[in-house]
Amino acid sequence: MIATHQGPVWFESISGTHLGDNALWDDDYNFDLKPQREAGLTRSGDQGQPSQPAVTIHMEMDPTESINHLGSTWWQRAQGYILPGGALSAKAIHSTDDLHAMFGGQHGLYGVVTGLFGLDAEHGGQSELHPIYAMAVRASDTVKGNKIQQHWAYFLRNYGNEGGCASAGLHMWDSPGGDYFVQIPKVEGAVMDPRLSEVQAWAWDKSNVSRVSFVHSKDWLVVKIRPQNATTPFGVDGEFTVEFTLADGAKQKRAVPQEGLPKARETERESADLATNISDPEAKAKFQAAMRTLPPAPPKERVRLEVSPEVTAEKRAPGAAGKGKSTSARVVADPTQQQREAQLIQVLQTHQQDLKVEVPANLNSKATVVRSKPAATAPANKPPTAE
Repeated sequence: MIATHQGPVWFESISGTHLGDNALWDDDYNFDLKPQREAGLTRSGDQGQPSQPAVTIHMEMDPTESINHLGSTWWQRAQGYILPGGALSAKAIHSTDDLHAMFGGQHGLYGVVTGLFGLDAEHGGQSELHPIYAMAVRASDTVKGNKIQQHWAYFLRNYGNEGGCASAGLHMWDSPGGDYFVQIPKVEGAVMDPRLSEVQAWAWDKSNVSRVSFVHSKDWLVVKIRPQNATTPFGVDGEFTVEFTLADGAKQKRAVPQEGLPKARETERESADLATNISDPEAKAKFQAAMRTLPPAPPKERVRLEVSPEVTAEKRAPGAAGKGKSTSARVVADPTQQQREAQLIQVLQTHQQDLKVEVPANLNSKATVVRSKPAATAPANKPPTAE
């Protein structure tokens, strides 16, 4: 089901740290969120360690579907910390220290995240939001007298895959009314008359742009997004500064610092750098060349949107969640992904003898792309090596 949680958000890691010559997936960007009132947590806090209760919900997104398309200044800076040269440059994973710092370091950034909620049976059964459909993080928070200025960065999309954690295909988030919302909590004690500045927004694909506006209810400032076509994939990102005014006599409550970054989970690596399995330099070069021929994700042309900073009051009718009903994702085929995976299998099968791996006939789960071949016989006087 699709669920929304709020709380401190940390950037955790990238699933896969190989340097470009191995294109095995899923290479998701991983985040953690500490939910309010421990909502959605499981008793399994780490992969295969049920005795360690979870303190965060794990969250993932495929960069080829999300971060590579983000256009606003804050998200562009995040891209620059990972991809040399910024968005859509050649893939190369460098140190993620700057990205950790950008997301608040040990304390994280307060955020509101919507995603497909489930249990990751591939990695220990912990709860997760995967894919992440929408994320809003409070990048800064400044108090000036009775004024509180907050800078928020957000994105929202209606599609995503589950990487190596589940079945293939795109999980579509459908909105019956055609509108999508990113919720920003009101400052406690503030008058609900928010003032916006430094507003920007981007559509990820000029063939399916969205209208972005701002509305508010009693307790929320809401980014309202209406795509041109909500039945096909679309994405929007942006950022803005909002100023709240405290009511007479109200005092801004300072947020209690978080306890620190949660214990890191075991990094999800669906595959290591398989090229290191090949000892013959000529065979290794052929494998690396074949991997580089795999088609990249089709490029999209993003476009900047004109957005008014005006905020209007809007009374919203309760949706499915407000009526105690769950919202499920619609799974559709992803032909581009299927084509790439078929070509990947063909490359692996061609080179499997040099790679010393067993390759399945198809990719039912990206987490089981390859398995190391067991030794035919154990060396004399030496027990078999554990996998």
